[in-house]
Amino acid sequence: GPAKAWAGRQAAAEAALRSFAVLTDRAALEVQPQRVSVVRVERAGERALWRDRLAAAVPDAAVEETSASPLGLRLRGAGRITALPGYGEGAWTVQEEGSQLVALALGVQPGEVVLDACAGR
Repeated sequence: GPAKAWAGRQAAAEAALRSFAVLTDRAALEVQPQRVSVVRVERAGERALWRDRLAAAVPDAAVEETSASPLGLRLRGAGRITALPGYGEGAWTVQEEGSQLVALALGVQPGEVVLDACAGR
């Protein structure tokens, strides 16, 4: 009856949550030594400028342009992102490369609102 069906759904949900916890714990362990963040430069013509500024600010980090988005930079081992130059001023923001590509493909204009329903990884 309904109680048995509810118990089955609850057991399935609990199993899914356990699997998710295992995956996220594993991902956290894999990512922590060399955290990778992808950022989007707000002005397209300033990507190389911010690549160089961020590389100079954190010499031990790897700062490279993303391969698909013309606005993206990949930061590996850069530490606390919010402490880097340009973040507080809004010159760049954290945004996964796939999300950057969706906005570019749609031709989003300033002032428009787009719902990003997990476009990236």
